[in-house]
Amino acid sequence: MSATPRPPTEYQECADLARWLTRRGLAFTHIPMGGKRDRKEAAILATIGTKPGVPDYLIFSIPLRRSTGLREPLQWPPSGVAVEMKRRNGGRVSKAQSAWLETLHACGWVAFVAHGAKEAIGHLDEMYRADP
Repeated sequence: MSATPRPPTEYQECADLARWLTRRGLAFTHIPMGGKRDRKEAAILATIGTKPGVPDYLIFSIPLRRSTGLREPLQWPPSGVAVEMKRRNGGRVSKAQSAWLETLHACGWVAFVAHGAKEAIGHLDEMYRADP
């Protein structure tokens, strides 16, 4: 009897999304907020303005069209797109992450949670597809 394959980690999902964003030539960055830090490094990051809960990806390229299934900002085109990545199975959005998604939405961004790269790419492909 073969073992059931383990679902990809959030890291693997993020790597897939980063490859897709790069191939598309979109201006983006990943915010490296995860991982373990000692107290000294955490204090340094807080002092220079690092905020908990910032979404994993900030995409600065302006979308060409709206995406069905996403809450759109009142203004169009939006200021950018923010994606909080979670594993396909599981992964909860923290209060700080929810607050950032709401703040960015209020600032004119499309901001959403994606469970896996496939879900994120589906929404992003809809927004950045050049053909009608």
